[in-house]
Amino acid sequence: MKIFDLFKNFKFIKTKSKEVKVISIEEVAKESSAVNANIVYSREELERNEYFEKFESFDKNRIIQDNLELNGEGTCIMISGSDRYGHVKFKLYSSAKNNSEVVWSVNEKVLPKVYRDCVDKVANLFIDFIEKERGDLKKFIFEIIDTSYHPTEARLIAYEAATFRAIQNSFDEKLHKPNLNLVKREIKKEKVIKIKRKSNFKL
Repeated sequence: MKIFDLFKNFKFIKTKSKEVKVISIEEVAKESSAVNANIVYSREELERNEYFEKFESFDKNRIIQDNLELNGEGTCIMISGSDRYGHVKFKLYSSAKNNSEVVWSVNEKVLPKVYRDCVDKVANLFIDFIEKERGDLKKFIFEIIDTSYHPTEARLIAYEAATFRAIQNSFDEKLHKPNLNLVKREIKKEKVIKIKRKSNFKL
């Protein structure tokens, strides 16, 4: 009897069926955007994303060429405002090394290091973008072959802008055509007179 009762109980046990919830594409998108809204990006990440968005407009077919070579020149010259003067000329080509790099063929006396850092930043971001787009582990040299400097009108943001414009120019001259006559006029060397002051203080 006991065995029969046990079998009877097993026979009439009701199993709960698992409910399958169907999620719409709209709900997934809303959930995804909510997660992204909570992500806090660093200043460097925001800057990287901003430049990558700008680079997206360039010709992708050109970027994935086997023997990719780019040559460009950029200027940023304003009569007024914060970004007053910057000028950069570069060439990009394949590297035989295991890493990509920015190479300067311009003496540091021609352009002080603080301005060179701005050029390096944009150049390295562009290299990162190219490597991401290609995905073939190929390495590149971004060589600065010419630049000019104005002792009073030069600005950090102008060299950053000039580097980006040089990259634009390497894809299509219509995107940015350097005003070389204006460059030559602006880079006239200014005389800096050092005055030695005599001290009247005596020990």
